[in-house]
Amino acid sequence: AGVLTATAASGSCVVTATKAGDGTYASATDPATITLAKRSISIKSNDVSKIYGASDPSLNGYSVTSGSVYSSDTFTVSGSRTTGETVASYTITPVIVSSTPATFSDYYTITYLTGTLTIDQASQSIALADASLTYGNTLTLSTILTNGPGSGSISYSLSGSGCSISAGVLTALQASGSCTVTATKASDTNYSSASDPATITLGKRSITITASSVSKVANDADPSLLGYSITSGSLVNSDTFTVSASRAVGETAGTYSITQSLATSTPSPLSDSYTVTLSPGTLTITGGTSQTITFTMSGSKTYGSTFTIGATSTSGLPVTLTPSGGGCTGSGTTTISSDSIVVTAAVAGTNNCIYTATQAGNDTYAAAPSVQRQISITTATLTITADNKTITEGESSPTFTSSLSGLIGSDAGSVTAATYTFTGTGGTTYSANVVVPSSAGTYSNAPSSATVVFTSGSSSNYSLSYVDG
Repeated sequence: AGVLTATAASGSCVVTATKAGDGTYASATDPATITLAKRSISIKSNDVSKIYGASDPSLNGYSVTSGSVYSSDTFTVSGSRTTGETVASYTITPVIVSSTPATFSDYYTITYLTGTLTIDQASQSIALADASLTYGNTLTLSTILTNGPGSGSISYSLSGSGCSISAGVLTALQASGSCTVTATKASDTNYSSASDPATITLGKRSITITASSVSKVANDADPSLLGYSITSGSLVNSDTFTVSASRAVGETAGTYSITQSLATSTPSPLSDSYTVTLSPGTLTITGGTSQTITFTMSGSKTYGSTFTIGATSTSGLPVTLTPSGGGCTGSGTTTISSDSIVVTAAVAGTNNCIYTATQAGNDTYAAAPSVQRQISITTATLTITADNKTITEGESSPTFTSSLSGLIGSDAGSVTAATYTFTGTGGTTYSANVVVPSSAGTYSNAPSSATVVFTSGSSSNYSLSYVDG
């Protein structure tokens, strides 16, 4: 129908046009050369994107941005991109990997246009847990923070007047209500910023105020009852309070409860910020007549020995004897019928046996001034006796040993080594020497420099003496 179609992409074809003659004109023809050429086409990779950390989407998508394929011609494209996984843009380059006709480039002039893979920032998580905080206490916020994977810095912001924050540490400024802390993690190259709020519930601080116990002699004026100590908890910063006090009625010897109550405070009232427990004290009234103690303990005692000590009071009331220093054991109370107790010298040492005599008084007598005495405990003597030995001239020397005597109580030990010096006696001539004699005769065997190993007890409680064998 007068339409020429190119079926090849190179070379040429000749088309001859012929016009038939008519009654006036003869027929005419003319040839033309048609030069054949490749078809132009532009193929562009599709732009795609992904989130940091995800797998690449398909890079094989494309569009034909100029030109077209002829008839049933087909092709497939594979895309590749520049390397990298951080947030950025990467070039996708397309290439035909299969086609019909197989030699696609023989028929087409192909222009490849790149696309872009965009890696976007990933979201990150951060979680700040709700918490409770007592008035005046602090909370390091990192201890309630669950952090995400990014490297951005973490900051905290605060809403509400009940708290303050500094360098990531929250302080409770009041004892009721709440404050809101928001943790924010800054974005970095690969992660977007994230934040999370937490509610901090504020509560009262607990404190126990205990009235100081005091004493007086019957019929004297009461001492001040306003003394106290904080026996649990503590005050915050510059918070203060004062107390008023009263006691149970009575003037005879005995004990009377002291009851205190809060008088003034900052903040006021103190109970808005503190859970306050008031613990009573005691006023002790003693008899009014004075008394003294007579107590004597002098000299020194030997380790392991027992002895008696005694004390009396001018009131005739029993005196309590209490040891300290570790040198002696044994304590008790002397009475009118028995003014002494039995004491054991338990550890050797200088002035380490200390006893304090006290008498607490009663309805008639005031407490006596205490009296303290001390003595030294000297070491006991351990006797090391060389065991007798008999040697036949010309035979090998025996092993020389010593026996031990003088151990106290459950102490136990033995002689494990000693130096022995031999001297001739009874007409045998042999000058003192540590060399064992080899000639027949009688010799003294003098031990010295012994080593005593204790399986119970201590060597510091003993001094050594030696007896010849």
